[in-house]
Amino acid sequence: MRAGGESESLSRRLLDSAPIGLALCRLDGSFVEVNPAFARIIGRTVEEILRLSYWDITAERYAADEQRQLENLEHTGHYGPYEKHYIHKDGRLVLVRLQGRIIEHEGERYVWSAVEDVSGRIAAVEQRLEHLRFLDAMERINLAIRGAPDLDRLMGDVLEEMLSLFVCDRAWLIFPCDPSAPTFRIMREATRPQWPGALAGLEGDIPTNPEVIETFRLALSSDDPIRCDPESGTPVEPTARRFGVQSQMLTALHPKNGPPWVFGMHHCERPRVWTTEEARIFREIGRRMSDAISGALYLRDLRESEERLRTLVEHAPEAILVFDCDAGRFIRGNSKAAALFKRSPEELCELGLIDVCQDDPTDERRAAEVVDEAVARTLAGEVLVTEWSCRDAGGAKADCEVRMIRLPGVSRRLIRVSLTDMTGRRQLEEQLRQAVKMQAIGTLAGGIAHDFNNLLVVIQAGSSMVGSTLGKEHPLQGQIQAVVEAARRAADLTRQLLAFSRKQVMQPKVIDLNEVIAEVTQLVVRLIGEDVDLQTGLAGGRVMTRADRGQIGQVVVNLCTNARDAMPGGGTLRIETGYSTLRADDPERPTDLAPGRYATIEVTDTGVGIPPELLGRIFEPFFTTKEVGKGTGLGLSMVYGIVKQSGGAVAVRSEPGRGATFTVYLPAVAEQVPDRESRLPEVRPSRSGGETILVVEDDASVATVVSGILRDRGYTVLEAREGEAALALLEKPGVARIDLLLTDVVMPRMSGPELAARLRERRPELKVLCMSGYESDGTQAWRFEVLKKPFSPDELAERVRDVLDRPARGG
Repeated sequence: MRAGGESESLSRRLLDSAPIGLALCRLDGSFVEVNPAFARIIGRTVEEILRLSYWDITAERYAADEQRQLENLEHTGHYGPYEKHYIHKDGRLVLVRLQGRIIEHEGERYVWSAVEDVSGRIAAVEQRLEHLRFLDAMERINLAIRGAPDLDRLMGDVLEEMLSLFVCDRAWLIFPCDPSAPTFRIMREATRPQWPGALAGLEGDIPTNPEVIETFRLALSSDDPIRCDPESGTPVEPTARRFGVQSQMLTALHPKNGPPWVFGMHHCERPRVWTTEEARIFREIGRRMSDAISGALYLRDLRESEERLRTLVEHAPEAILVFDCDAGRFIRGNSKAAALFKRSPEELCELGLIDVCQDDPTDERRAAEVVDEAVARTLAGEVLVTEWSCRDAGGAKADCEVRMIRLPGVSRRLIRVSLTDMTGRRQLEEQLRQAVKMQAIGTLAGGIAHDFNNLLVVIQAGSSMVGSTLGKEHPLQGQIQAVVEAARRAADLTRQLLAFSRKQVMQPKVIDLNEVIAEVTQLVVRLIGEDVDLQTGLAGGRVMTRADRGQIGQVVVNLCTNARDAMPGGGTLRIETGYSTLRADDPERPTDLAPGRYATIEVTDTGVGIPPELLGRIFEPFFTTKEVGKGTGLGLSMVYGIVKQSGGAVAVRSEPGRGATFTVYLPAVAEQVPDRESRLPEVRPSRSGGETILVVEDDASVATVVSGILRDRGYTVLEAREGEAALALLEKPGVARIDLLLTDVVMPRMSGPELAARLRERRPELKVLCMSGYESDGTQAWRFEVLKKPFSPDELAERVRDVLDRPARGG
């Protein structure tokens, strides 16, 4: 008995300490004995289990399997091993592995079972599989991200992977995720063929609505994905349902360099519950997409910045080169640099500073010193601005302004070198200085000529009066005529000065330059001599301009005379006409001439040419290279003045020993019948009169001579020295009538035309004749008759009589 009791006690201890669950059941399923390990598997006490049956803890779905196991037990005496789920006390299912056999005791059969809880082992396997699925998904997404060259490809490849990874129907990206934004844009969408894009056809900016705004707020409210499915409690919005969406999952992306995006996917075939594992994978993909979009945006911005910089450099007005100090050569050059040095960009990258920036290619040592010093100063942080003489591939020299600055960066020592070709600017500056100088000289010459003409009036008119008084037989008549002739020659000089200063009286008309040349060549033939071959090349049709016909003829004569003097041993003189259209960038265009269409006269000789250092002075008054006594130095000055006053310009090309070409540019006019010169009436004998003339002249000598001439011819003369005195004279008692106002144009305080206008306010019938050493803007504006100084007594008397005999208005 004791032995039996000890055996039973030992069995009980073994049963209670067994690590696996052990259970003894009757064939009807009721429990007879279980150990604590079995009780722990289903979360109950031993006592609770003994009140239950085998079927109470077995899930209903295993009923058929259990029946087969019992049948097998009846036939073989054992069952298992196999796996099934027990029902835990808390309601969850516990996966177990069990096996057993039939035993007999005291004539009754029992089922003895061994039960092992394998749910932990299966969960570990599932966890490992889930981790493998996560790693696989991340690898596929990473491959899509790494293989994308730009943002558009990145979005497309990742969204296509999303369809495969999640077996969903759509995947999409929206920008921006901003509830306050008035619009949003679908950046990219991937779909299955049977479920085309829910937003298909909506391109560009799409207006937001309350549902979209709420979706954006929802996405921004959580770091975890938002699941819209039957178990999440967050429904799919009505607008999405209209496009067949049954379930969706979305999250906000937060790139580091811009506003948030929305990243999401749709399931349309049926309602779908998104698992925790799927949400975890989706969240990690979203995180990686945020970083990838940041990188793609940075790369896009960098490329756009580089392209903008490349465009700025390529289209910069100056030549730009990048010099690598360590390699000793250029690594980049724009098209302006290629054009400046007449080399391709590839050829430039084979050169260094020393190859292009040297004044004298034979003095390489000096050039190297200059370049090395400039590089050293630039690398030290100085923004170097200097001037170098550079040579192109053909050896042509260009004076350049050079700016050098070190580019940022520590890996390479790079210098940006920008060069501006100053050759054209230097030429323009020199032309401007020449134009200013010529204008100043012209102003001076005009003023001298005007004052000189007043003296000539006294000399010429006074000597003529003395000669007339003394009579033709007087012994002093020869000396008097010599004075008159000297005054005439002096008057010719002043006319040339006035032509240069552009203050000569002109009568512009529409003329045909071909006709002018045809007329002038008859005179030119006699001037140039037999050892000069005269050739003409007149353009077909007419070459029309508006100018003073006589003065343009004088221009041609002066140019031909100058050409003749340049060919002392004979040669060829050629005169050509035509049209020329000058553009703003035309190198042949004189700087003081506006772009446009011009009629041209070109005079070319084969003479000695003009040295470069003298080209800038040839139009100056009194400048000549001829021997003393063989030229006044006013021929080309007169050409310059007439052409400028006609609205044109003169250009000259010449090389010593190779002749010269003078090109006259005159504004072209539409072709029409040229104005014909009206024949001047025959000069009539000097006539007298008895009218009253008011003479207003600030030069006392001129006034004395003019008044004397008029009194000698029977006129009553009143005199005033300036405008206010003339106006006061009319207020004096006894001055009842004045028939003619004879006034100088340029006077202090009040000009002649202004005086005439004020007098006509009081006496509308008053006739006016102005005297001037050059034509004044005032006389042109008031359309008064002008008598050019100097004049002879007969010329004065004749013009006075003509004006008095005409109607009052108009002179």
